[in-house]
Amino acid sequence: MREKGIIDPGKVDDFIEDVFLNYNEILTLNKQLLEALRARQEEQPLVERIGDVLLSHVIGFEDAYKRYIPRIALSEYAYKKEEAKNPTFAQFLKDCTRHPEARRLGLRHFVGQPYQRIPRYPLLLSEVIKRTDENVDDRETVQEVIRVCTELGKRIDACMPEGARQLRLLNLQEKITWKSKEEQQDLKLNEKTRKLHFECSARRKATFEVQAMELRVFLFDHTLLITREKRDKQGDKDSVLYQLFKKVWRVPSSMCAQVGMIFGANLFLFLDDYCSLSLWSLWMFGRMMANLRP
Repeated sequence: MREKGIIDPGKVDDFIEDVFLNYNEILTLNKQLLEALRARQEEQPLVERIGDVLLSHVIGFEDAYKRYIPRIALSEYAYKKEEAKNPTFAQFLKDCTRHPEARRLGLRHFVGQPYQRIPRYPLLLSEVIKRTDENVDDRETVQEVIRVCTELGKRIDACMPEGARQLRLLNLQEKITWKSKEEQQDLKLNEKTRKLHFECSARRKATFEVQAMELRVFLFDHTLLITREKRDKQGDKDSVLYQLFKKVWRVPSSMCAQVGMIFGANLFLFLDDYCSLSLWSLWMFGRMMANLRP
């Protein structure tokens, strides 16, 4: 990819990191495990123990896999976005899929392979246990490997929501629109440190002067947005855009938890002085809004 100039040379390194993540680290860990198992096989023509080899390696997998697996969805977002705007890259993906070693499998399959590996160890080793006599010394060690891999899989799965939140931010960066170019701002939602603390549906109450209106509220770590949902005419039937309804409030990070608490306790907000918030919440919300800079 670097040699053929498929991606802009100034962006190719960042693109490879976004798509393939810390694949080198994952690859190194698995190569080391494979080499250790082969070395054991050379030591013993009839292999009597594998549990000690497996255990010494899988306990070092966690950090690398916890960095990789939650970001798989972000990887797919990155290469699909490039594929949509770069015909050369789109053709490159097709050519790779046709390669005999790819077996007509796409990039998504190979990027997702590490996610399948950790859960597969307990399944395979459980079959080993079924065929191992009770008095074999290695049986207990292999059972420990199964336990370690199972717990590791649970901890990795617990990190998945963070990846989903980051993907939501990237999608919102493209979905939030402005009424005019003069109002448009760069919200920097694609920054890796950016966070979406809270989002909810909201509704403005109808009065003699205004109609009821369905809204969508987003609380980021730096900004509070109140938007209106609009159908994305260029997307599929379920695709929506979020057009800014109220001005952008810059939210100090120290206040995000308080603002989120108020929104979280009141799913339906009636704005423009017609508010269903409790008196205490309304007073607190007013105090915080008074301290925000537009």
